[in-house]
Formats: sequence, structure tokens, C-alpha cells
Amino acid sequence: MKKTVIVALGGNSLISDETHQSVPDQYRAAERACEYIAPLLRDPDLRLVVTHGNGPQVGFILRRSELAAPTMHQVPLDSCVADTQGALGYQLERALRNELKRLRLARSPAAVVTLVLVDAAGWPSAPPKDLPLAFKILQYRLGRWFLAHIDNRPLIDAGLKQDVYDPAVITAAFIDRWAEFQRAPGHRPILMSANPASFATASPEVLGTIHVPTLVLHGRNDTLIPLASGERFAASIPGAKLLTYDHVGHLPQVEIPERSAGDVAAFLAAVLSTRSP
Repeated sequence: MKKTVIVALGGNSLISDETHQSVPDQYRAAERACEYIAPLLRDPDLRLVVTHGNGPQVGFILRRSELAAPTMHQVPLDSCVADTQGALGYQLERALRNELKRLRLARSPAAVVTLVLVDAAGWPSAPPKDLPLAFKILQYRLGRWFLAHIDNRPLIDAGLKQDVYDPAVITAAFIDRWAEFQRAPGHRPILMSANPASFATASPEVLGTIHVPTLVLHGRNDTLIPLASGERFAASIPGAKLLTYDHVGHLPQVEIPERSAGDVAAFLAAVLSTRSP
């Protein structure tokens, strides 16, 4: 019986330190990671899914875009995310393929670009009356600067506990970790460059142009983004799959991490099973 193992690599895990942030440095980090990942595939019944983050890499592209602004067009945030998803997928596939050859394992990895909407936002609707304070501050450039330069743990604590169904899942350790992520390389350029007013508005016509495997996850008790928004996204994206969760709010990946990660792994495995080797 086939079994699936999912390995999650953070975007920050590909950056050793402040002096090793270049693309070649990140590729060498991917090679080191694959030295540990590839041996798992000695098991012929194992199906491996490697996922990755891209936060600092997106920040680097945004920074380059800002520096080049006087002479070149700027790169929108969603394009930065897509660019780095493909680039990091290429790096990891290449590193894993080379390591498999070194181990003489006849397995063929493939990078799959997918779109996963977790509590999809962007559909035209009135904002919730009890919008968290941090979201209100983020609407203004001065507010974004303010958030980027303060200890925002109190705001994180209040905002996250308002977003979830059971506030008990938001522990002090989790808040510290969230704050640490927000101080990671690349995050502050993303925060400062965010301009909600410039975001494209979702519509069936726009979403109908998406032709990649798409999974929509949505908590039924989400008070920040209504379930109807997720349902509209799933209905408008060709072939999209919608999964909803009872007693879950805005953060399924935090509130039910094992279940939501398992659903994503199963989705990816199903996509891979339909692709030619």
C-alpha cells in the first residue's frame, strides 16, 4: 500500500545567515536539505511531497523592484509569490533529482505549481464590523511603517485570538514564533509595500482564467472572511475543490494542522498521480 510523507521546508531554511542570501547560496541549502530527503525514497512504496515557503524570497524581489522603480516597471506582490514558487520549485526539483542520481534511485521528481486558497479574501464584500486592529492599521502606509518597527506581540495576540474558533490554540509560544517570523528577512519589505487599494478585485471572469489544480480550504466559523467568499472562489475557478471545516475559524493550518496538512498532501498526491512521469 502506498504511503505519503510530506516534508515542509520554510523559505527561511534556505537562507543560512545574512551573508548567504544569494540564489546560489539558496541552491546549496536546497542541496543540503535534499541529502536528507532523497534517502526516504529508497522505500518503493513511499510517495513523497515536498512543500516550501517563500517569504524572504518574495521580499528580495520586492526590494529589487523598489530599487529599479525609477527606470523599470514594478512587480506586483502576487507575481512575486508566483515567481518564487516556480523558482524554488525548480531549485528543489533539480537538487533532489541530482541527489537521487547520486544514490542511484530510479525516481523522477516533478515540481507542481498549484494554487491553494486558505480563507480566500478579495471577493467584493463589506469588511467585518469587528475587523482586528492590526488590519485597520495596515490600511495606511504610516500604520504599516509603525507595525514594522514595534514589538507587535499584543496586536498579534488580540488579532489571532479573534480569528480562530478556539482562542486556546493561540499560546504564548505561538505568538512569539509568529512575531519571530514577522522579523525574518524579506517580511518588512512585503509589509511596507502592501497596498490593499491596488489589489485586483476577484470576479468570475478573472478567476475563470486560472487553469492550475486549485484547492480552497475554509473554516465554517471564520468571522473575518465569510464562508460564502470561499464558495464563490471555488465555484469560479475551473475544477477547483472546496473543503470546509466545522468549528474552525480563519486559520485552519493553525487550528487543525494535521487534518488540513493531510488534506493538502492528499490533494497534491492526487495531482501528481495524474501527471506523466
